[in-house]
Amino acid sequence: MKSKTINIVLRVLQHLAFWGVAFVALVNIFTIGFDIKKIDYIYTALFIGTIVWGIYINLFILIPKLLRGWLILLYIVLISGTVALTAYANEMFFMHLSDYLLPGYYFISYYEFSSIVLFSASLFAITTLLKLSKSWFATLERDKQIAQINAEKRAVELSSLKEQIHPHFLFNTLNGIYSQALDNSKETPNSVLLLSEMLRYMIYEANEDFITLKKEIDYVKRFVSLLKQKTDYPERVTINVDGYSDDIKIAPLLFSPLIDNAYKHGLMRDIRHSYVNIDILIADNEVVTFTIENNLSNNTDKKQNSFGGIGLNNLTQRLKFIYPNRHTFNIDSSNNSFKVEMTINTNAD
Repeated sequence: MKSKTINIVLRVLQHLAFWGVAFVALVNIFTIGFDIKKIDYIYTALFIGTIVWGIYINLFILIPKLLRGWLILLYIVLISGTVALTAYANEMFFMHLSDYLLPGYYFISYYEFSSIVLFSASLFAITTLLKLSKSWFATLERDKQIAQINAEKRAVELSSLKEQIHPHFLFNTLNGIYSQALDNSKETPNSVLLLSEMLRYMIYEANEDFITLKKEIDYVKRFVSLLKQKTDYPERVTINVDGYSDDIKIAPLLFSPLIDNAYKHGLMRDIRHSYVNIDILIADNEVVTFTIENNLSNNTDKKQNSFGGIGLNNLTQRLKFIYPNRHTFNIDSSNNSFKVEMTINTNAD
């Protein structure tokens, strides 16, 4: 309530300040000679008083209700009529009423109707521009607040999406290492070491919004090494990197959900015909294309593989947030293979 009262007081003061400036300007225009006399002040006050009602009709009724869309045509008609009506009221006042209200004064500075219209139109134009500029600045401030709220919301959502990656990846990898330990595999210590390095990357480096593509590729290579230790046919997991990557920065942990998905639905399900092929192509030092293809076994749930699970859903949401209109995500699924191609333009310009 206190804030509302303060706003009302400020608006009243703004209006009084405007009319104070307008009064000073008009009294100097209306004055005959070099000295401003008492009658000049009275005439200026009466002049403003006879047109002020039309100006406030424009500010509080016509502009808010009509200055939009096709109603602008109606606004133009009504504002023209209002200006003419206020000018006519001004002329009638000084011709017929001023002598009765102020019999002790004789107003000799009468203006032609066209001049009165010009004065009135000028005040209408100035007040309209001030009203619109105030609304424009208010809209800018509101848009700024909305943008800030959306940015904060986006940051929270991104953080939430990124946090989902860690337990999902950790759960799958620990299951694999547990299986190695049960089999007394000699690769178990190396798998634990690789997992440790990957977790260090995820905790200390992948918390940044963007990292160098080289670091992300190094992480992918460790991931692939870990996958190779979890299969009897490590030669069936390949990775190829083509292009220069030192100057490129990218959002972290975008590739691992696809690799994890390929492992679950390829290597884990069909040992005899399993494979995972990964290609990373960097073009023009800004466009990164990540392609991964894996076999589909007979017992693969193709609907789940095509677009399911926490990992893939998480990835598509992150891409929408981080690279709107700057990424493609295509899936090609056949009877025997599942292929995903993800292209990211890392140049925000």
